[in-house]
Amino acid sequence: MAAPADARALRPALIGVVASVLAGRVVGRLLLDGLNVPTEIFVLAFYTIVFGGMWLTCLEVSRRYGSGNPIRDFGLSWTWSDLWRGLLVFLIARVLQVIVMLPWSGQLERLRRLTEGLERVSILTFVLFAVVAVVGAPIVEELVFRGVLQRSLADRFGYGWAIPVQAILFGLYHATPGLGFSNVPYVLGLSAAGLALGWAAWRWRRLGPASSAHFYVNATSVAVLFASR
Repeated sequence: MAAPADARALRPALIGVVASVLAGRVVGRLLLDGLNVPTEIFVLAFYTIVFGGMWLTCLEVSRRYGSGNPIRDFGLSWTWSDLWRGLLVFLIARVLQVIVMLPWSGQLERLRRLTEGLERVSILTFVLFAVVAVVGAPIVEELVFRGVLQRSLADRFGYGWAIPVQAILFGLYHATPGLGFSNVPYVLGLSAAGLALGWAAWRWRRLGPASSAHFYVNATSVAVLFASR
């Protein structure tokens, strides 16, 4: 079982996540608009900066307030049973997403255009995006949101507040420039998934089930996009 996070980790963790995302967006915009690089380079650079920064944030928090091993400190471990536990959490997440996004079903045109754009990119760009979504996100994002942030929030406010707050932060983290008002249902849908993932991390006191569910969520989305190519 992972050690509980120190409440003092909350501030450096939030700063690290925000700095990582902002740096990724600034560099990404420079690469696309200023240097007109291929989309493959953009995807590689953007996620290297964002996920690299988030991993360094976890490492720094672990060094300050834990053993120096983020994997152990924040409970990133799997068992075979996490396959079915993750599937259960995945189904819960999907139901919650449908419920919160249903009232916005007529206002998702920009979000549809975004996904259509992913359908039209080169196969190499799509593969890079798929690897990031299916492999990178279930590890790095779970370490940050259900590991560092949820545990540090719980140490300060208790899990009754920690789970919904980290879910909201998870949704806001995915807000995308250019989506405009469509960011509202997009963020709400991902926050709903974050609730299910946060519950799983609390229920089993480690990240294996939540990480598995995160994998299922992203893998099904990537499969739908690929089928539409």
